[in-house]
Amino acid sequence: MSIDIFSLIHELAFLVVEVIFVLSVFRAIEMGRAFVNRVYRDRAIWITAVIVVAVISDLTDLPPLTTASFGPLLSTITLVVLIAVAFAFVDSTILVTLETDFFHRNTLRWKQARLIAYPLLYGLIAFVFFEILLLSLPSPPSWVSAFLNSPALSILPDVGLSTLSIIFGYSTVAVIIGSRRTPDRILRRHVKVIGLAFLLFIVSTINDLTFAYAPLDVILSLAAAYVIYRAVMSLSPIRRIEKETA
Repeated sequence: MSIDIFSLIHELAFLVVEVIFVLSVFRAIEMGRAFVNRVYRDRAIWITAVIVVAVISDLTDLPPLTTASFGPLLSTITLVVLIAVAFAFVDSTILVTLETDFFHRNTLRWKQARLIAYPLLYGLIAFVFFEILLLSLPSPPSWVSAFLNSPALSILPDVGLSTLSIIFGYSTVAVIIGSRRTPDRILRRHVKVIGLAFLLFIVSTINDLTFAYAPLDVILSLAAAYVIYRAVMSLSPIRRIEKETA
């Protein structure tokens, strides 16, 4: 009985999260079309892209995809794409804080750090896709089996998780610090909320890839959806609409 109740709670939480995401997308698109300022318009576009990829990633965890033979593969691919898009979004957010900072301070030397973070993260993603390609071969040669079963490859999940944690952790701190340096009050609040969203994203990703603790996943999903919605709505006070004069 308790399992059935938790399954119901999990399904309801999933539905609530997706509804919030859809509302956030419509709201972000609406504001993005109304913005005149490039910075605010780009924020709306970026957050829309991240939410859309997140929704697609969530949908791959639903039946019949989960029971299909390609289900786990599709779920892995969408998660990897989400990680790639999320980092591009956080990078663009940090660059906005550097651009709007009156003194143009290089927060945590991000201009140099991003040159290291991108090759590390996208190199890791490329390796994951390469491994997926090898696993999908119908009749792999002997070297493929030897490579996939090598002891060096067995430590890849730990190395990858550590790399993700360091990159996203460092970038999240840069977002939070950068938000305090922008003179725009509304943008400052928006970036702070984005920083909180990425913090929840880090914890959720670590939980999914390691502990897979379902109750924590429900709590993090609901919290992340609400924070993302707040991030979208935090842009609304700065909407600039061009009106035709009579």
